[in-house]
Amino acid sequence: MGQIPVGRSAARLHLIHGASYDCPDNTPVACVLLRYENGEVRRLFIRYGVHVRNWYVEANERDPTLSDPRSLVVWNGYSRPDGSGTPTRLFKTTFDNPLPAQEIRAIELLSLFARANSVILALTLEDSPGISPPAQPAPPATEDNDDSPFRREDFLRALDADSGQPIPNATVRLSVTEAARTYRFGVYGSDARGQIRLNYPPGKFQTFTVDVTAPGYAPVHFEILSDDGLFSPDLPVRLKREPAP
Repeated sequence: MGQIPVGRSAARLHLIHGASYDCPDNTPVACVLLRYENGEVRRLFIRYGVHVRNWYVEANERDPTLSDPRSLVVWNGYSRPDGSGTPTRLFKTTFDNPLPAQEIRAIELLSLFARANSVILALTLEDSPGISPPAQPAPPATEDNDDSPFRREDFLRALDADSGQPIPNATVRLSVTEAARTYRFGVYGSDARGQIRLNYPPGKFQTFTVDVTAPGYAPVHFEILSDDGLFSPDLPVRLKREPAP
């Protein structure tokens, strides 16, 4: 998703969230990306079995606990309004802000493409330094702030083929091929600079199939192949204007 404007500092972040499906414990399923006014960036990783589990309690679940002392179940229910169906739950996790004195310009919520999809219902910032610390201490900060093993970020640039000027209203439809299976991977729009940000898991896809359209331009269709599942971080696409009727 896009950036969520913030414009304030915070001591802590509180999430109400869950996950769909499961995956091995300690697998990173999402990243809360903090962009500060001074240009710095920090990442808070949401890990399965540490901060969250499947919000549907599966019958074969062996361990319902979380290893993070500041993550817990805050709501229980059922998948049907009459109280029948599969048991469900929501979790709360508290993260310390790595740079509490710096103003947060924006927050992004990023998928790390695990089998378990992150579901974030609410995010609240706590900005009062006078609040007492939690009864249980926060786990030691061991993250290296590097999400490159889990995700890559590429930029596709839509450009006018004749002038080289960016096209700000282009639409990209992306499909990917993984182990001979092709499926849609999202629809994206270009910004004022003609840029379209594409996030994908490294090492998984053999092909990007890209369809680019923009008002007044002929559509463009092309494929990008990769032997190692890594694609160029900069993908310029030049569109030709359609002749006037």
